Amino acid sequence: MAFHHSTEHRPIQPWIATSSTPAFQTDGLHYREFAPPAGLEDIVHVVWALTGASPANEPVHYHVVPDACSDLVFDRHAGEGYIFGTVPEAKRVETQGRISLVGVRLQPHLLPAYIGVPALQMQNREIAFKEVSLTALNDLFECHAGDDTRSFGAREATALSEAVSTLLRPERVNIRARWLTKALLAGGGSVDRAAHTTGFSARQLQRIAEQELGLTPKRLGRILRLQQTFPSVLGGHKSFALIAADHGYADQAHMIREFATLTGYSPGFWRSHRMSDLYNRAGEEG
Repeated sequence: MAFHHSTEHRPIQPWIATSSTPAFQTDGLHYREFAPPAGLEDIVHVVWALTGASPANEPVHYHVVPDACSDLVFDRHAGEGYIFGTVPEAKRVETQGRISLVGVRLQPHLLPAYIGVPALQMQNREIAFKEVSLTALNDLFECHAGDDTRSFGAREATALSEAVSTLLRPERVNIRARWLTKALLAGGGSVDRAAHTTGFSARQLQRIAEQELGLTPKRLGRILRLQQTFPSVLGGHKSFALIAADHGYADQAHMIREFATLTGYSPGFWRSHRMSDLYNRAGEEG
């Protein structure tokens, strides 16, 4: 069966937060995404902001699903920034007190071009900008994201996208990593199809995926297929059996297992939360 998928990576973070305080689920944190300006889509996927406060003395966990991307995150309250590498499966991040984060989500293959180290070394890790000699990023974010007493909107997101793009080291970008990503997307996550399309050997696939994208080829393919499936799951129109068939899963049970393994929740859970007021898609806030 032939699958015709887009070769553009448009990952979704179907965001949720949890706390032991019941009302927090709807009132505590506010997550927004902003599209980068035209011309920078190949570098920045989205700029995002997470603001609010946790209940008194109560930690809050927000849930991150794998998307093959890495994030540059600045804590406006603390005045410090961090690199978050790729995650191979869902991750719960704990925070407490006043929260004012701004993040730039990079396209999958670009992290090594910023930090000069293999992406695999950053898998599932959080490292301060200053620890990888990127203190300039702290200054950049502080300038363009502002302090946490100011609102963060589309204008600031555009300025931040443009500023981050100037720090990219083009000579460090491995174009073959982008080819591999596109080939996996076109083949619905199939490593065999990607190898046939690119002509890369198994060893080349392994090296490119791990060094430039921070994941094994198989895990990368599974995550990309998951992300291609998310819009249909969240859309609420097709049955899960049809969605599974459309995206190359063996059957509905296979898709459900993949969602549970990679995201920590079933497709039904995500569909039931798709209209959460905690999650606002890019551009909604002008």
